[in-house]
Amino acid sequence: MKKDKDGNFIGVGEETAEQILGNLFRDSKIKPQYPFINLITDEYKDSLGERYLKHKLDLVIFRPNEKTIVVRVQDKHHEGVLTSARDIVQKQILQWNKCIVVDLNWYECPNLWKEEVNQDSINEVLDAFNEVGLLVEV
Repeated sequence: MKKDKDGNFIGVGEETAEQILGNLFRDSKIKPQYPFINLITDEYKDSLGERYLKHKLDLVIFRPNEKTIVVRVQDKHHEGVLTSARDIVQKQILQWNKCIVVDLNWYECPNLWKEEVNQDSINEVLDAFNEVGLLVEV
């Protein structure tokens, strides 16, 4: 993990995922470390704690005339009880706000975690998209 120029924490696999997604979604705008609060309506903002309101999403893909895709690059700490519970709540709120959520889990993406852009890491990302019903053409 490291910090970017704006002080955001960038986890393992995030930059590599952004590179891969940039090649897969050339006509879309990809925003790293995008504020969660910017994707939800006011009715949800009023019911959320400060932790959610300050949270930033790993990668958000804004596609012309299609639903926004939120890509969460999930390391081992997301398996903990509290973090996994928060992840479930966050995912449901994003879906209620017309977003598609794709999780790139460390145990399903070993090549992505090596920070290598190669056919194996690309296939791991494509598999995660396929799991949620998004067929991405290479």
